[in-house]
Amino acid sequence: MGWEVNDDTNKVELYVEDTGIGLSEEDRKMVFSRFFKKDEFKQGTGLGLSICKLIVSRLGGSIKVKSQLGKGSRFSVFLSIQQD
Repeated sequence: MGWEVNDDTNKVELYVEDTGIGLSEEDRKMVFSRFFKKDEFKQGTGLGLSICKLIVSRLGGSIKVKSQLGKGSRFSVFLSIQQD
């Protein structure tokens, strides 16, 4: 978990990353869709990341995932930095 500021784009990246099982390309395309669950037998509704995407979008930002199967994932939220 961490954050980085890009002065060129005037944006901050907030990220969470792991070294878990990672996501396939097909799963990466679907992971922000409502009700998407990798495993139907696990608890949860499959709404968490779709809600995150909606909130971030309403804040004028974006959310992305980078993942490599068998190596882990990095979920990033990008938000503009307001200058006063």
